Amino acid sequence: MKPRQPILAFAAGGTGGHIAPAIATAQAVRRLRPDVETRFFSGCRENELAFYHSQQIEPLVLPVGRFGYGIRGKLRLARELWQARAIALRAMKPEPPDCLLSMGGYVSFATVLAARKLSVPIVLHEQNALLGQAHRMSRRWADLLACSYLETMDQGRGIPTERTGNPVREGIAAGSRDEAIREFDLAQSGAISGCSRCVLICGGSQGARGVNRLILKAFKSLDRNAEKSDLRLTILWQCGSGAEDDLREALRELSLSRIDVRLLPFIQRMELAYAAADLILARAGASSLAEITVCGKPAIFFPLPTAKEDHQTLNAKAAVDAGAALLIREESASPEELAGTIGAILSDDERLAAMATASRNIGRPDAAETLAKILLRYVRE
Repeated sequence: MKPRQPILAFAAGGTGGHIAPAIATAQAVRRLRPDVETRFFSGCRENELAFYHSQQIEPLVLPVGRFGYGIRGKLRLARELWQARAIALRAMKPEPPDCLLSMGGYVSFATVLAARKLSVPIVLHEQNALLGQAHRMSRRWADLLACSYLETMDQGRGIPTERTGNPVREGIAAGSRDEAIREFDLAQSGAISGCSRCVLICGGSQGARGVNRLILKAFKSLDRNAEKSDLRLTILWQCGSGAEDDLREALRELSLSRIDVRLLPFIQRMELAYAAADLILARAGASSLAEITVCGKPAIFFPLPTAKEDHQTLNAKAAVDAGAALLIREESASPEELAGTIGAILSDDERLAAMATASRNIGRPDAAETLAKILLRYVRE
């Protein structure tokens, strides 16, 4: 008789912040146990499927879209979740997985319901400091809660909890500065000379409009400050799709003398962008924080003002408390204040070095392997 192949299932959807750590964990599983089959469950939104397809993964697509508002929206979501549960149950039943890892998003809740019906062990992984809605609904059936942050560990309501950190893409900290110079044409900007700094602005794959507007307004003051400090600045700016033309026109009108901007709708080689950066300006999403700290980079975080229960502020707290980052609220900061803060950090070598060390110290480069080992405990030999 042919021996049974071990199977681990991964439920992750909604955003790349759920999907990326699921894929990183699956990759770690295959490195540790190449005989284990990994299966993915995704929602049906275009951005979710594009993320999976970019990694050559074909997930099982469940009919779960966005959260529904109002009575009709909630009824629609409830109907989608029940349909998704039925599809996931049919997919799992012939060969139930040894364990299901739920990464969040409503698709994960539907998959948890199916796994529960089949008595499949369930592990939740929470990327953020605050337990998400789907995981709050799922925790009653979970066998274990894995957390990125210490603050999350008391939110399991009695289930076993382990801190793993947030899994990041393999090789994210292995970028070469020399290759980054070639990739982004930094040699022409003077970004590698002694009195130059490189700043990476990344609001996620869709950009961050509020942060983009604030930074754009700060450039004139930042340009003056750079001249006083005898600095030259290169800005690698992932501005998001659809924003490039307007920003490029606005930058032309500013006529900056000490700042050279590389405006990019999307940066595919993020490991190179991190390698080039002396300072990073970003949202405080869980995946961004995990990658930035694994790379040991100083940062200024701008929590998303509309994030549920202000969870991005909680995400950034550990980095701020450790001295690895500053937190600025885009809705109340002035462009002059932002320019002064950026200039003060970039003109102080000792401060930059101390922030980089603090960032590296709180990074968890082993998170994917740690979580993979937890899942492999449930694999039947």
